Amino acid sequence: MQVLVLLSRKSGIPVTRDELIERCWDGRIVGDDAIHRVISRLRILLREIAPNAVSVETVARVGYRLIVEPDSDTLTPEVQAGRHGLSIFRPMTLILSAIFVAVCALGVIAWKLSYPAAPVALAVLPFETSDRDLEPLADGFSQDLLVPLARNPGLRVIGRQSTWQYKGKSLDLRRIGRQLGVDYLVAGTLSRDRKRVLVRVSVIRASDAATTWSQSFTGATQELQPLHRAAANGIAVALDAGMTGKARAESRVDGEAYTLYLRARGLFHKRTDQSLEGAKTLLLEAVRIDPDFAPAWAYLGGVGAMFGDKQIGLPAETGLKTITPRGALERALKLDPDLADAHGFMGWVDPPNSLDGFRDIQRAVELEPNDPQILFWYSIELLNQGNFHGHAEAAARAVALDPLWKRSVTEAAAASLWQGDEVAVRRYLDRIRAVDPDGALEVESSLAALRGDWSRVVEIGLRYPARAGLQSRQAANEFLDELGFEREGRLLARGQEKIWNNDRLPDLATLLRQSTEQRDFDYEELLRMLRLEGRYRDIVALFDNEKGDMAEVRHATFANRGIRSLIGGSIAQALLKLGRKVDAQRMLRLTEDADRAVLSSGPGSSCFLVTQARNAAVAGRREEALEILEANLAKVDCLGIAYQGQADPMFENLRGNPRFEAILRRANSHWHKERREVLALGLL
Repeated sequence: MQVLVLLSRKSGIPVTRDELIERCWDGRIVGDDAIHRVISRLRILLREIAPNAVSVETVARVGYRLIVEPDSDTLTPEVQAGRHGLSIFRPMTLILSAIFVAVCALGVIAWKLSYPAAPVALAVLPFETSDRDLEPLADGFSQDLLVPLARNPGLRVIGRQSTWQYKGKSLDLRRIGRQLGVDYLVAGTLSRDRKRVLVRVSVIRASDAATTWSQSFTGATQELQPLHRAAANGIAVALDAGMTGKARAESRVDGEAYTLYLRARGLFHKRTDQSLEGAKTLLLEAVRIDPDFAPAWAYLGGVGAMFGDKQIGLPAETGLKTITPRGALERALKLDPDLADAHGFMGWVDPPNSLDGFRDIQRAVELEPNDPQILFWYSIELLNQGNFHGHAEAAARAVALDPLWKRSVTEAAAASLWQGDEVAVRRYLDRIRAVDPDGALEVESSLAALRGDWSRVVEIGLRYPARAGLQSRQAANEFLDELGFEREGRLLARGQEKIWNNDRLPDLATLLRQSTEQRDFDYEELLRMLRLEGRYRDIVALFDNEKGDMAEVRHATFANRGIRSLIGGSIAQALLKLGRKVDAQRMLRLTEDADRAVLSSGPGSSCFLVTQARNAAVAGRREEALEILEANLAKVDCLGIAYQGQADPMFENLRGNPRFEAILRRANSHWHKERREVLALGLL
């Protein structure tokens, strides 16, 4: 738009290339390609709107000028005659007509240009290096490029989980571009010459694998931050996007600390015990050198949380002997309140379903709305609340930015499954299967569990234990356990089985300790097992424990409505059994409010449907409970109705009702069918 305005103001007078850069690009360094693309777009629009009336002319070795002239093919005979001097007034008419046409054309062009163009889709591939010691630094450098580029409204940047599928692989760049659905790829190399680092960055057009821009950046290892900034700016300018996003002011950071941080990020995202330990060591050294370096504190807190550290030993230079993972994140936010990674990690560290955790994740999304990792966390938070509509939207945004990450694919496919969109489910599966067949197995396992196809979950875990990954093996372990194959389930888990199992549920003291210390404690499963054993006193003791996460259930907040819906009815039933009617009625009111909110948020998980039926049964709303089960019997979680032939005790008010007994028979029939199919696999 600025180019059009400048050319129109100097209509007929050449505008130099330097003047265009100064007036339209604020003096930033731009290549000839960027100017040519803008001029070409203007010429296309002019040909569409006012052919031959207005045009942009190239003035050799100078620049461009706007030409306005009447179009003889479109003028009336009278005007045509005027051009031959039939009237002294005709030439003036011609001039005014031309100006009128030009003004209208320019107005339409301005209107078209006012609509933002679709952002350029871009993927940053892992940078390569022949020096094995530099690999973490190369990984961290390319990963950290995503942050400033993703803030640019002119770019749509693919997340690292998808691009890292291609690390170390020699594939056709055009094929990679098609699989990721991008317009351009960024590739780079990183090498070292004594104490200097050479970074070469290229922008490659995905359609034909042609390099459209390439530049080398060199500096000492302590000068990587300005090199990183220059590379990000160069990429954006080469794509005619400019660094016009929400650029954050960067504080001065010690160069050595920044290099250590980049290496730590490269190791962090490998997510192995060895790589996380290496990242932790590097981050401790970074905060020793620069105690005010907020991102290093944020990732130190994240690593500590993953290890389950209660305290992290610190270098003396930080002024502290030890710090908790939460304390490290709090320090990061004190240094930089707008650091999205710190808010994201804090939301992950906070107790599940807590209001503080939700607010931290929400703040992270506000700060970095195009970060697929943060969007994924947000989708999980919304699902835990029973906000299915919000979960579906966040999951769709996350998978659009990280289309080959198995976790984001799982969430988006699950949302599509609940909405009845089987075409979208197949599309998600086919796309990831073409690039990551093992990841597709894990997605398929999760979807099979949601469909009630438990034998398929078991088959994936037993037939492909190495390929399908830990999550699929754990799922197979759980369903073997549910189907009466407890011994086989424990053998499959290989030390990863649940802390408690059906045949060895701990005593109350152990459960109280675990519920206080263990993150993501599975209250829903535990309460089910306790009520099957009639241990209602233990349920109430867990509820009364102020140190446990269940204390959150007593408070009616938006963030905990999902957990209230899932376990509130079970708690109310236990309170009724112990004669605490006032507390039970209050919990039933909170649970009903949560159920209504969940039910109104769109189609969602079948486990919530069964939960709402159980809650209605405990509250004495028998007809409502039966209607929920009958209306959704094809998609409800049958394991939520009965376990190995025994009806869930929360349905005791419905026992003897012919309609419920018919539902129970169907649930048990499904259980026996899945058990037979597991035996037929011949894998036990």
